Amino acid sequence: MSLRDLQGRVVLVNFWATWCGPCKEELPSLVKLRQKLAGRPFELVTVNDGESESTITRYLTRAKLDLPVWIGPPNSAATGWNVQGLPMTFLVDSKGQVRYWVYGERNWTEGESYKLIETLLAEAPHA
Repeated sequence: MSLRDLQGRVVLVNFWATWCGPCKEELPSLVKLRQKLAGRPFELVTVNDGESESTITRYLTRAKLDLPVWIGPPNSAATGWNVQGLPMTFLVDSKGQVRYWVYGERNWTEGESYKLIETLLAEAPHA
């Protein structure tokens, strides 16, 4: 799957790792965000390209987190997105353009972070 497949939707792309403390603090808010925006033109993509699938699955199961995870060769996706540290999150508008990016942990279900998503959703074409 590629981001081109998600055009027409607002996409939050989050880079994380199981060893990253701030990432682990942030992941539950991404689960809640995904639930909150169910049925709207929104897609959540989490990317972990430095760890094995078994490590990721074991962590998500133990933490009881239901998240879609894209896994690639080590550092391939992070390099393409110019990720400088973890967690790092990008907001992509419905036209496929990166509009915002942020380094560090956020609560994505409220405040300024959530308002940015709502702004992009308001711009998205409605089916």
